[in-house]
Amino acid sequence: MKRRRFYQNTAIVSAMLALCLFSIKASAGENLLANPGFESGTTGWSGFGCSITTSSTIKRSGTYSGKAYSRSGTWSGLQQNMMGKMESGKTYTISGWMMLEGAGSDGDTIKATVRQKDSRDGNDHYFFIDGATGYNGTWILISGSFTLNIVGTLQSLYLYFEGPASSVVYYLDDANVLAPDPPPDPNAAGDVNFGIVHQELEGFGAAGAWYEGWLLAHPQKNTLYDILFRDLGLDIYRVRNCYGFDGGYINRTKEIVQAAKARNPSLKILNCAWTPPAYLKSNNDTNSYPSPGTLKK
Repeated sequence: MKRRRFYQNTAIVSAMLALCLFSIKASAGENLLANPGFESGTTGWSGFGCSITTSSTIKRSGTYSGKAYSRSGTWSGLQQNMMGKMESGKTYTISGWMMLEGAGSDGDTIKATVRQKDSRDGNDHYFFIDGATGYNGTWILISGSFTLNIVGTLQSLYLYFEGPASSVVYYLDDANVLAPDPPPDPNAAGDVNFGIVHQELEGFGAAGAWYEGWLLAHPQKNTLYDILFRDLGLDIYRVRNCYGFDGGYINRTKEIVQAAKARNPSLKILNCAWTPPAYLKSNNDTNSYPSPGTLKK
């Protein structure tokens, strides 16, 4: 792979190295829902007290979303059978994006719920996952967690989306039931091949972008120069390009660079684009507020 050079400050590079060397992260949880984005029609879904179809004109992503209509009550909506997909004692992350059609201007309730029946008493038990206020024409995310606890034998298990008044149509897209991540293997091992180079660090650096005046005014500035550019071994110094609008910064930076070069003659200077002079900007201002402005045409 082609080598690339990166200029990083010390803190960022150190954090990256620590993550690479000491962190092992399990892969993201698997989505247990069939056809979570309704790209295969209504496969995997059924209506709980309503009719269901798909919509190709209203969708959050992809080509389709699910649509629940002719709903019998607030509890009616799209559901999916989760039997055989979830394990007792494990916690799952459940989410989905909902949009309403026909709700009032103040919106209406949207929810995700799990309906479970086992041999504890043979009755349906309902577990609230998350709820919010849904609106016409706006996708709203609902997201929460659910821990499956089975008493005796599990008889039925459904996830369904509900909430708004029966006269309201709703759409569902990008639903998820994410399995918990497996615990990391305490005996995991990794191999590091120093003969393969993917990236090359040019050096460790620091920026003198705004507070260089503090350094110049410090009574122990020469000691700080020694620590920064000799003892710590910083070999890249990042400065702002203030051509045409901040001569004071340029003069202050010149003094620091001369002191740094005296302690490390091989020091590299990284000159970063900042802002054009005011006379070259559409807002006639080097600042970005209140208007960021553009280059004059």
